[in-house]
Amino acid sequence: MLKEIEAVNADTGTKEHFELHKVNQDKRGKIKSVELFQNGELVTYFKTGTMLFYSSTKAVSIPAYELEGR
Repeated sequence: MLKEIEAVNADTGTKEHFELHKVNQDKRGKIKSVELFQNGELVTYFKTGTMLFYSSTKAVSIPAYELEGR
């Protein structure tokens, strides 16, 4: 685990707690996806917007400051 973060569930608008396990970047250092752990499950969320990430089950908004210093 890198650190605990707080993200907003884009479907419900509620804040949720996750454990950030990995940040995947391309060769230029741009974030492509993140691996988040919640409720006993490690899920990869793919970046779609400025700080909007989605998986097959939900979309979350992660503020940039949560990913800084990873």
